Amino acid sequence: MPPLLEKLRQSILAAAFRGDLTKDWRAKNRDVEPASELLKRIRVERRKKWEEAELAKMTAKGKAPRDDAWKGKYKEPEPVDATGLPELPEGWCWASAEDLRSPDITVGHVCPMEPGYVAEGVPVLRSRTVRANRYESFWASLHPPDVHAELAKSAWPPGHLVVRGGERLGTACAIPDR
Repeated sequence: MPPLLEKLRQSILAAAFRGDLTKDWRAKNRDVEPASELLKRIRVERRKKWEEAELAKMTAKGKAPRDDAWKGKYKEPEPVDATGLPELPEGWCWASAEDLRSPDITVGHVCPMEPGYVAEGVPVLRSRTVRANRYESFWASLHPPDVHAELAKSAWPPGHLVVRGGERLGTACAIPDR
């Protein structure tokens, strides 16, 4: 049975990437914004958030910028090289995970064990909680609320999709409501 389920999963994913699963819907909804336009808006919003965060850091340090030179430090995500990738349906586009992730979420952020985990507190995302198509709450960590500000980049927002990297690259799950 597992080999059949894996084959079914692969065929559903293939159909999804070809656009077969949304073909009828797209035919009825031609006025939908193309993915390339959505991606442009995401990039603008991403940069805006980065600038706001950087300005807040400078202000907190008492270092107001004299000009806009600091904005040159922003690193735009590399565009996807679509060479060799399958052709997408009209209105779709390739995007990298870096393009889509919020700039205030750190990739590979490691939470220190200190001051330790507590029975009640702020949940912190750990790689152990991300399993294939499910969130494993058994591995969730809770830190004292006063430590949360320091660890906020690892807080897990309900409803978001989390994708693991490393040896389990592509393992993903949706973060459940608390």
